[in-house]
Formats: sequence, structure tokens, C-alpha cells
Amino acid sequence: MNRRATPERPPLAEEESPSRPGPPSCHQLWWLLAASVLRFLVGTGAYLLAWRAAPSDPLPLLNSWLLTTDATQYHVLAQRIADFWAGQSATLSLGLPDKFLGYPVILGMVYFLLGPHPLWGLLLNSLAFLAMGLLARRLALRLGRPPAAALALALLVALWPVSLSYSSALLKDSLNLLAVFLLLATFADLLTPDGREGNMVASWAGLGLLLGAYGIVVLRPECAPVVAFVTLSAIAWSALGGLPRWWERTWRPMAAGLLVAAGIFLGINYSPVRLLPAHPLAAPAPPSRAAAAPAIQVMRAASLAWPSQLTQRVRAGLDDLWHRRWEYATSGGVSLLPEAYLLPDKPKVWATILGASLRNLLLYPLPWQRWPSGGDRVLISLAITAQSLLWYALLPGLAWGLVEALRSRSTAGPPVLLWVAVVGPLLALMIVNLGTLYRIRDLALLPSLLLFSSAPYRWLWDKLLSSSGPPRGSPTG
Repeated sequence: MNRRATPERPPLAEEESPSRPGPPSCHQLWWLLAASVLRFLVGTGAYLLAWRAAPSDPLPLLNSWLLTTDATQYHVLAQRIADFWAGQSATLSLGLPDKFLGYPVILGMVYFLLGPHPLWGLLLNSLAFLAMGLLARRLALRLGRPPAAALALALLVALWPVSLSYSSALLKDSLNLLAVFLLLATFADLLTPDGREGNMVASWAGLGLLLGAYGIVVLRPECAPVVAFVTLSAIAWSALGGLPRWWERTWRPMAAGLLVAAGIFLGINYSPVRLLPAHPLAAPAPPSRAAAAPAIQVMRAASLAWPSQLTQRVRAGLDDLWHRRWEYATSGGVSLLPEAYLLPDKPKVWATILGASLRNLLLYPLPWQRWPSGGDRVLISLAITAQSLLWYALLPGLAWGLVEALRSRSTAGPPVLLWVAVVGPLLALMIVNLGTLYRIRDLALLPSLLLFSSAPYRWLWDKLLSSSGPPRGSPTG
């Protein structure tokens, strides 16, 4: 009896192997490019609507719609910087400390090269999300996701609904997220042996790791200790068993630590802000033989300091965290957390603050909460509600994927898990303005999307099919 031979399933192509992810195929690249084009068209459309309503000055109206009023000031500062570099202005008035000028300087470079039009900034944001999608796909493959799932997660990152608002404004969030994904993806590349091509991959990963740490610190200098802590923790996690051979457990984590430390040091002491002339609020220039940067001192303290010194540093860090939280609480705004003014003098109060912070990190706004309020913001309120429902639908898969990542011995898991676990609660504790938290929490939520697993949904689907099947003993036809 002849039987039809069943064709064997072809093996995964080398470029789609989870252990050795290569460049995306043409159709994958086209999908991500289409997502970037769609993002730019959304931003351009919003700008044109604002221009039609206010032809003389559309940007303030657009930022009022998108709840991104800081973007107007960034645009003005970037224009002033570009004009100063072009020789059109003899003086440069900025009015902000250096720690807030990283993004205006980068935007000023774009304006200096291409012209001072906001659409160039929107194009920069769209290109940042294109690069972010490519990095997200690669990191998802490192996390063990199948090629189709890795592409789907990359597209989810590239078209995350919340990000469509702040990438349509001149804000630092798009570039900041790109630096985070660059740090995490190249960290995973450097810690993962890749056979013969491992040295070449490690070289490029090392450069990306340095640039990722540098970019995070330039855009948000306050993140330097966080990057240092996550790096130290991920190095320890990987060195204790994530890598198969002892020499890889030695040189790869050490190289990662040195590169991140170099990126932090360069970001603090040699930011692009140093290209600006001295101004009243400028930070002092580093001496020729500068001492180690604060974040590098954190690294050194973690390995060499006595427990009493570490305790003092932890207390100083908590004091700084509370000081920043108080700055957000007293800066005004109508979306303050009700627990914003609680004083953490008792363990019960700390528990209340932590519980409220984590609730808002993961669940705000709830579907029945009308945010933002106002009769002229109905459409954006409905869009935010729809995005919240999408996020709630993803939560079971994220929780399942988190458990899988904790059980896995993948070297790509520790950096992502630690970044999400450290940055998310810190942001929720520090930022008591819920409108600001809704946007900035993507620094933790977007990388967490790569942990998503479809297993709980498949399990539920199988249960539904089995429960709707014919009763036992009945004919099936």
C-alpha cells in the first residue's frame, strides 16, 4: 500500500534561529518600515490639523491636544541652539540646567543640518522607533520567542498606542527608549556565545552597549545609578550560571561592566551639552583629570564598600528618591496621586505608598476613570481607554512570560527582567503626577512586552473548545 510521504519540516533559517538571530528578512523589514511610516503619518496628520486650526503657531495647540506642553519649550530651545551655531544669534539664552538640555541639543543638531521645522523632529522619532523595532525583534529571538512571535512583538513595540502620542511631539521619550532597547539587546548579544561569529557579534554588541548607556545618561542623567545597578545585578546573575564555560562567565560579564561604566562616565562628563557655551545654569566643566563619575562610584561601592557604607548609600538613595517625589508633588498639575503628600515615617505608610504606586504603574487609568477630563478631549480619552483595555488583555501573557523567563537559563533574560523590575517601581514611586507617569512608564512597560507568552491564551482556547464539544457517547457525525 502506497503512502504519501509527508514532507519534513524545514529547519529554521540561520537568520531566524533563536540562538543566533541574524538580520531580518525583506518582508520583516518591510513590516517594520511600514510601521515607522504609519507613525510618521500619524504625527504629520496631527500637526496639519493643528496648523489648520492655528496657522501662525500650530505647535502649542498640538502639544495642548497631546498633553505634551514641555515639547514647545524643547522646540524653542533647539531653534535657539541651531541659530547660535549658524551665526544668526550672538547670544544663547536657555534658562534650564544642563541635565534638561540633552534632548534640545540633539534636536538642535537636526535643526542646524535640515532646518528648524518640527516635522524633522517627528521624522527623528519615527526612525528611532524603526530602529527600536529591529532591536526588539532581535531581543525577542534571544529570549526564545519563535520568529513569527518575535516579529509580532517587534511590531507591537513599533506601534505601541501610547507612544503614538509622544512620538508626535518633540519629546525625548522616543530617543530614550531607543537607548534602552540598544542597551538591553546588545547586553544580550554580548552575554550569548554565538559560535564562530561570536567575536564579531561581541565587537558590535560592545559598541552598542557603550552607546546605549551613553544615550540613557545624556538624555536622563538621573538614570546613571540605575543603569549601574542593573548592570551589576545582570552581570552577577549571568556569572553565576547563565553561561556554560568558566572563561565566558569571566570575560563576557567583565567586558559588559567595563563598557557600561565607560558609557556612563562619558555621558556624565562628555555630553553633547558641552558643545554649548557657558551659561548661568551650566554645570561646571570636568577637570582634566576628573574623579570617577557618581555612577561608577556606585559600582565600586557595591563591590568594595563595607556594609555600613552601603547602608549609608542606600539611605542617601532613598532620601534622593523622596526629594524627587516631592518635586513632582509640588510642581503642580491636576493628575496628582492621592497619596502624593504622605510622609513615609511608618512601615504601614510605606506599604500604602508602594501599593498605590504599583497599582498606577500597571493599571492606571482604569476603564471607568475619565482621563484626561474636559469636554474637548473626548477622543483622546476614548483612545486611552482602548489602550488600557489592550494592556489588561496582555497582562496574563506578560505574567506567564515573566515566570518562564525566571525559570529559563537564557542569558538574555536577566538584563530585561532586572530593568523592568527596578525601573518600573522606581518610576512609580518617584512620579506622583499620573499624567507624566502614564507616558514615562513606557521605559519599563515597553521592554516587558518582549516577555509576552501566548501560552495562557492557548490554554483558555483549548478549554473553551473542549467544553463546547459534543457530549460523551453522542455521535459525531
